[in-house]
Amino acid sequence: MRAGPPKPRRGAARVRWPRWLAWALGAAVALGAVVPPAGAGSGAPTLTRQGGGYTGNSSAGSSSLGSTGSPGSRGSLGPPLLLSLGDVVELALTNNPTLRGEGFLALRAAAEVPAADGARDLFFYLKSNYTDSNIPSTSSLTGNNQMVWTGNVGLRQALITGTAYDLSFNNTRTATDFPFNVLDPNYRVDTTLTVTQPLLKGFGLDVNEAPGKIAQHASDAAMLQYRGRAAQVVQAALEGLWDLNLTRALLEVKTQNLARAQQLERTVGEQVDRGLLAKAELLKAQVAAAARDDELVLARKAVRDAEDRLRDTIAPDADPSFWERELVPAGTIDFPARDVDDSTAVSRALEQRVEILQAREDLASRKETVALVRNSLLPSLNLTGGLRVNGLAGTEKQNQSLIDFKDDYPAIYDLLNALFGGLLVGAGTVDRSLVGGYLDAIENMDFLTWTVGVNLEIPLGNDTAESRYIQAVADQKRSEESLKSLSRKVQIEVREIIRRVHSNQERLDTTLLTRQLAEKNLAAEEEKLARGYTSSQEVLDLQVSLTEARANELKARTDLEKSYVAFARSAGTLLELFHVAAPAVPSLGSVDVPGRLW
Repeated sequence: MRAGPPKPRRGAARVRWPRWLAWALGAAVALGAVVPPAGAGSGAPTLTRQGGGYTGNSSAGSSSLGSTGSPGSRGSLGPPLLLSLGDVVELALTNNPTLRGEGFLALRAAAEVPAADGARDLFFYLKSNYTDSNIPSTSSLTGNNQMVWTGNVGLRQALITGTAYDLSFNNTRTATDFPFNVLDPNYRVDTTLTVTQPLLKGFGLDVNEAPGKIAQHASDAAMLQYRGRAAQVVQAALEGLWDLNLTRALLEVKTQNLARAQQLERTVGEQVDRGLLAKAELLKAQVAAAARDDELVLARKAVRDAEDRLRDTIAPDADPSFWERELVPAGTIDFPARDVDDSTAVSRALEQRVEILQAREDLASRKETVALVRNSLLPSLNLTGGLRVNGLAGTEKQNQSLIDFKDDYPAIYDLLNALFGGLLVGAGTVDRSLVGGYLDAIENMDFLTWTVGVNLEIPLGNDTAESRYIQAVADQKRSEESLKSLSRKVQIEVREIIRRVHSNQERLDTTLLTRQLAEKNLAAEEEKLARGYTSSQEVLDLQVSLTEARANELKARTDLEKSYVAFARSAGTLLELFHVAAPAVPSLGSVDVPGRLW
């Protein structure tokens, strides 16, 4: 039996593959496993507005994606846009349409406050009327024609105490052919003050201030809701920036993974050429390189998707180029508050959480409603009073028929005049102080009339008011229970987020150690491959393990940052960390209110 060709000895492999070259290859691969921070650079990145858009400048130079399909290769408009945490917060608070819409709701609720006080507005009124009547008569004692003009001006208002007053100045001019009217035309003027004061229903400051207080509570709740939505938008923007940073880092990992597979393909090819490995090993390396190239395509798409999700939160409406610019996290984007105080987090959340403050405003509004509806159960008892000062003047009218009647029948004339209180004065006995025009009527305003009255109205069966009161009390009780339930949910949420932060911190430590061990294992296996002690499949498996370890570390770091911001929002301190005391409410601009005289 003939012996086959002699197998190459391992010693011969060492001679043919210099040790220094294997060590250099292993060191290069190990150094390549370190992931640089995406978008990091030695210079300080800046973000400035220019013409309604934003431009970013940094000494970091071109994007780390340039060699693997950078946005510049897809027709990007302008240089990359560098974004820090502060930039993202500012853009989100300024440009997010959902947040602006919530701001207009807050403006609308604020406008309800003066509307609730509108019943106490001071009203000026003017009334004018002219009547010309021609009525046939069957008696010579009545006239047929009469022309009356009235012109009244006044002020009326309801006060915070429930008091309502009406002050008017009334004018009447009358011209008639009534035979017994000795002042024709005549002018009547009077100034009248009417006051109504509720004594039961509608009485008191608390009752009359209740609608305004209810509207103010609703306005405060709407503003709190706007602030809460601002915190949500800021959280979404920060998470979007971290997701973008993660996808860019994963793209870098995939890029290095492809480069590592291509280097392995070249190494295996050289060893196959030297007869150290079978051709099947080269095929495995080629298949692995092709698969990692496909992973790189998907990683590039993930970066573009993350950019669009971030743009949806922060993109200005007036800058279309913002959607084509490459977005790059600027430098270090670690969350500024990294300490989680377990002992005071829950109590702080119960004091500062927007949802808790909203529930308290709702409860206060319900209490005001109960007091208001309770007052409506009372009978209506109103004290009324009035004061009128009258004046009269006119042109004297001599009635020849009365004069003749007086001369012919003096006894009857005196009797009728006495019985009807001077009805027949048109015979020349008119009071000379009443003769004159309109101004004389004003001078004659020394006739005083005053009235005092009480109006009582008691409902016989007050079912509607009683039903409304029961509903109001039920709403108050429900609001109290909702506040208790919400307080429990906030406590559970804060405690869960605290555990999430601690868990993510532990995950990061674990994944960091796993990645370091995977790097060492791969370096050792590549050294063995360089000496011919292992197969390419073993190296490929360790490369996959290292890629997964690096990806897990990056995801754990991102999840930790997200849990920090989630904790800050749950504790009600997220906006304060970025020095946002209260997000600015969007402006309505110049609103022309129709009907206003000033």
